[in-house]
Amino acid sequence: MTMRAQAANTKRLWRGMRSWQRSLLALLAIVGALVQLGGSSAAPGDPPNLIGDWSAPFAWPIVAVHMSLTSTGEVFALDGFGPALNSEHVWTPSTGTFRSVPYGRNLFCSGHIQLYDGRTLLAGGHIAAYQGLADTTLFNAQTNTYFRAPDMAEPRWYPTATELPDGRVLVFGGDRIVQDRPGALPPFSDASVNSLPEVYDPVANTWTSLTSAQLTTPLYPQLFVLSDGRVIDVGPDTTTRILTPGTWTWSTLTTSPFDGHSAVMYRPNKIMKSGTWADPDFNGPLAYDTNGRTAVLDMNAGSPAWRETAPMLHGRAYHNLTLLPDGTVLASGGSSRSDGVDLTKSVLPAEIWNPDTETWTEVDALQNGRQYHSTALLLPDGRVLMAGGGAVGGGTDVKNGEIYSPPYLFKGARPQITAAPASMSYGTSFDVTTPNAAQITRVSLIRSPSVTHALDMNQRFQFLNFTAGAGKLTVQAPANANLAPPGDYMLFLVDANGVPSVASFIRQSKAPLSNDTTPPTVTLTAPATGSTLAGTHDVTATATDNDTVVGEQ
Repeated sequence: MTMRAQAANTKRLWRGMRSWQRSLLALLAIVGALVQLGGSSAAPGDPPNLIGDWSAPFAWPIVAVHMSLTSTGEVFALDGFGPALNSEHVWTPSTGTFRSVPYGRNLFCSGHIQLYDGRTLLAGGHIAAYQGLADTTLFNAQTNTYFRAPDMAEPRWYPTATELPDGRVLVFGGDRIVQDRPGALPPFSDASVNSLPEVYDPVANTWTSLTSAQLTTPLYPQLFVLSDGRVIDVGPDTTTRILTPGTWTWSTLTTSPFDGHSAVMYRPNKIMKSGTWADPDFNGPLAYDTNGRTAVLDMNAGSPAWRETAPMLHGRAYHNLTLLPDGTVLASGGSSRSDGVDLTKSVLPAEIWNPDTETWTEVDALQNGRQYHSTALLLPDGRVLMAGGGAVGGGTDVKNGEIYSPPYLFKGARPQITAAPASMSYGTSFDVTTPNAAQITRVSLIRSPSVTHALDMNQRFQFLNFTAGAGKLTVQAPANANLAPPGDYMLFLVDANGVPSVASFIRQSKAPLSNDTTPPTVTLTAPATGSTLAGTHDVTATATDNDTVVGEQ
């Protein structure tokens, strides 16, 4: 048996994958490494209008294992493992400053997205390796406050959170440790993987367990909502599955030719995955080389099936895929070896994928290696922030960030948005005022990203139809919530050179769920009613409401 196959069998114990499947993937990975063809490499001295430009590194107070773009246009981030406790910070791009927003519970290895009202939901958290919390945490970036919602039915460590079209949140996967195999490597069985999906209703502030949809998958499953409302799971294993809401049952769609480490839905119903799945436990004699294999899945096709395309120019695991406003995809960071912590194996050059040609182009290189626990997300000004890496045994903590300016920022003056609405409704049109109306060729709508472990759980991208008029564009909002679940989006105008404007935030409105006129009921438990007080005292109270209590002050 090959060393990669041995690693695959170890992974079966830890990630709930079948050994025959992982052994097959080992052979496919070797084949993939032999067919690294296609794409174009950057040459020394290439100008930034061809390869873009990474900024000099700038210090961060934490290793940015988790990052989310909030409704304020700032980045909420936190660290990993023990240092994650009270590590929460908010970074303001316009000033480059940080503010600490400690919470008091360890949110490392949670799954997170933005809710329809702009709050950040974090599901799960950290007790110890593979042992998660059942916590539901809501962070309000407008007030820098947290609200602990009801716990999930079961704890989760490495779960995925996905917003459904109705604004509820599907949470799936994650470890719930069961130490039932002493002496095994690692000493955990498939029983430690949480197979029970749950759905959170942010209006009712309740969880529903989906017992009919129980399924054991790898950690941080790569989930996307399709235009018909179904949920697709594309990895990181090779089995592609469909979850049907209503019946809440799974069906197997197809099989991909390789596992892949990161995936992105680059257009509605169109998905790309690339690289090699890996984990830091695959080190030393268990380590293996990564590859750059790339494949696409078109769910608009009559018989959807994965189709392998030209690979990345560099083998990668632990890389991030970031949607850009011109419709291309940036691959940044990663490692050429499976351990994810040896910085000498870092892949520094970034690459950009063109969906029209299905090829990769090498662009400017990072200055710092960023492998396991690194994160990248699109900023409202069209640049990409990448930070973190490390926060794991044997690794080097990378407490800094770098910002990538893609080639489109060096191709001429940027279009301007002088006025845009704060919200939009499904199936309607709205006006965007711009002095560049005649030059605009595309209007991009991108959901505010929320990224950890090489997966943007909040990702959504589509080009919106529009007509140009005198000093304005009349833009057609998404037709329905399957295409754009409610919440905050970045709206970009893109000209014929591919140059984007700075984004305007726009909220896809959610239909009112109630006409609530009943105030909350507050019960004071301390101090006792009728007490005579002087000076400063702690007050304890509980609040209930017929709708949702979003905080207590």
